[in-house]
Amino acid sequence: MRLAFPHMAQRKDLLYQVVRQGEDVVEQLLVPQPYRKLVLDLAHGHVLGGHLGVEKTKERICWRFFWPGLHADIKNYCESCPECQQSAPAPHCRSPLVPLPIIEVPFERVGMDLVGPVVKSARGHQYILVIMDYATRYPEAIPLRNTSAKTIAKELVQVFSRVGIPKEILTDQGTPFMSKVTKELCRLFKISHLRTSVYHPQTNGLVERFNKTLKNMLKSWTKMGGTGTSYSRISCLPSERCPRPLRATPPLSSYMAGIPEDS
Repeated sequence: MRLAFPHMAQRKDLLYQVVRQGEDVVEQLLVPQPYRKLVLDLAHGHVLGGHLGVEKTKERICWRFFWPGLHADIKNYCESCPECQQSAPAPHCRSPLVPLPIIEVPFERVGMDLVGPVVKSARGHQYILVIMDYATRYPEAIPLRNTSAKTIAKELVQVFSRVGIPKEILTDQGTPFMSKVTKELCRLFKISHLRTSVYHPQTNGLVERFNKTLKNMLKSWTKMGGTGTSYSRISCLPSERCPRPLRATPPLSSYMAGIPEDS
């Protein structure tokens, strides 16, 4: 028997809603109020229901059944299911990121990172050690043949002999910076080693931004036939001598004068 409504059908005193689901035409039984909880129990809470989530339970019920407010009832039932609440994983509360304090003394804190591999130079250099002073924004780009901890430590000693020993160094958690050699270097010079979060390199934002600038400059240099590391020291010159926004003093002048840039 067909009713006046084209999407409804009646068979043996049972009322069905006729709908199209994809390429299939499905007849959904209109469930009376007293039987709706039983349908929910069987589709979600029964041993064969599996306590699936809201969407999966909707798919299972809507394949054969229908009633007004069905979706809201399924959502409320699943969210109030005691078994689901007990077995659900506890929410993970992340600790807030603590901003690093502003540094005002030159070479009190330096950030470091590695760039490469780049086009190998005639001397075999294909990596660059980037060092940035957080107070003056003074950068150094040191060509390296490899990224071993001993090589990096040797170059750092050379830098420290020229500019002084920093109180803090900030690096990522890469292998060269987490080595025993680096730990021993920090111990000997009484340097506090700060580390960025694994998935949050923005903590070392000054170095990350300079790396981006450095890579763009190296890309232009290699197009002219040069190698990346042969240009690495020269590439610092524009950054050393260029005043930054809101800062009148170029980094090199601040560094040579021993005064920080205005923060």
